[in-house]
Formats: sequence, C-alpha cells, structure tokens
Amino acid sequence: MMGETSLVDLLAGGATMGGSLGITLFFLKWAAEFVSKRADKQAERNDAGTRELIERLNAEVERLANDCAELREGLRACERKHLESDAEVMRLKAMLQGFGEARDKASLIVAAEKLQQKDKGE
Repeated sequence: MMGETSLVDLLAGGATMGGSLGITLFFLKWAAEFVSKRADKQAERNDAGTRELIERLNAEVERLANDCAELREGLRACERKHLESDAEVMRLKAMLQGFGEARDKASLIVAAEKLQQKDKGE
C-alpha cells in the first residue's frame, strides 16, 4: 500500500518538524536578546556620555558664574574709583575757580592801592 504512511514515518516527520520549529524559535529568541542587549549597551553608552556632558557643562557654568561674580566686583570697584575721581575733579575745579576769584579780587585791591598812591602823589 503505497498511499499509506506508517506511524513511524508520521512520528519521524513530526519530530523533524518540531525540531525545526524549536531551533527556529530558539534562534529568533537568541536574535531578539542579542539585538536588545546591543540596544541596552548603546543606551548605557549614550547615558554615560550624556552624564559626562552634563557634568562638564555644570562645571563650565559654575566657572563662568565665578568669573561673572569676579568681573562684577571689579566693575563695582571701578565705579567707586570713577565716582571718587569725579568728586576730586569737582573739588579741583572749585579750588581753581576760587583761586581765580581770589586773583581777581587781589588785582582789584592792588589796582585800588595804586590808584590811592597815585591820588596821594598828585
């Protein structure tokens, strides 16, 4: 009987098909784990790189904040010195103006004395 298959043939065919399916599923599982592990490792590398970048940026921001504070303090010192210089200039201008007025007054006094002497001498 040619069309009939024996039980042994059926069992052998089922075992072959089951083994093939098992190997295929094992390979698919292995491939999925391999890809996911690679993705996890890539994510870990990205996270480490991001953390390092953030740490460097934080350090740079801190350094710039310190520099800014130092520059502001220097600017305040310059502003104080500028105000002191302006006050000194004003004081000197007032002094010069006072000397000018005193010189004018002295000239008037000298001229008046000369006029008196001239009037006495005449």
